[in-house]
Order: sequence, then C-alpha cells, then structure tokens
Amino acid sequence: MGSRGTPVKMTNAVCKSYNKSWVAVHYCRLKAYSRNKTSLNINATFIETAHRISLHMKMMKKASGYKPFLFVYTFDACEFMRRRNLPFAKIIWNLIKDGVSTINHTCPFMGLQMLSDFHLIEVPSLPTGEYFLLLDYSLQRM
Repeated sequence: MGSRGTPVKMTNAVCKSYNKSWVAVHYCRLKAYSRNKTSLNINATFIETAHRISLHMKMMKKASGYKPFLFVYTFDACEFMRRRNLPFAKIIWNLIKDGVSTINHTCPFMGLQMLSDFHLIEVPSLPTGEYFLLLDYSLQRM
C-alpha cells in the first residue's frame, strides 16, 4: 500500500451471536505472527437462511475513552454485495475482499461463513492513534 499509510496492529476481536438459533459463532480469534502482525480468523454458521442483512458500522477513536470518529453508518449489506456502490462500506470491503473468505457473494447467506488469515499492514490516510471498529448486523428471512 505504499509508505503513506498508517501501520495497523489488531489487538482484540470479539464476535457474538445474540440469537444462537440463527447464527453460531464457532471461533473468532487473532493469531500473532510477529510483534507487529496479527491476523483475524472468524468461523460462523448461519443456521437460518439470511435473505436480508442490515449492517451497522461505527469507527471510534480513543481519546479519553472511545469517541465517534469518521463514520457511523447503517446500510443494506445484500444491496451492497450486488452493487458495491456505498463509499463507506466500500472502504471496509476493499480491506477484506482479497482475504480468504466465503462472504464474497450476494444474498442469501446460509451455512458456514468464514474469514481466514485477514490482516492489515497499513490503512491509507488515517491519523495515528487507537481505533475501534464496531460492526453490528441484523438478519431477516424474507
């Protein structure tokens, strides 16, 4: 990504299912490769078929606690996977699209969904500091 990006070190990942009859999270872990490189691994099963997925993204920056920074954004994830036309969602998508995953398709989502060995080296145009990215989703049948 060039030398103008901000180096990234992931320090924590938490994945929860608030409805275990719909989504079972098998694991959500960071794996340390070196002092400055970690990768994220997520493995979950969609027990019920999800035809509509709403995704809420919030980026926070640490400054006397975490404060909203850059964006708070809710969008239709199924629509985004069809058209890829939402600027803030596209920023996140461009970071994960080349990783090993099963999420690179349109809805519906069913069965095993995974992201393996996802790592960031740099993020362009981001001020130095500690950040927290929160992704909440809600699933609907039809």
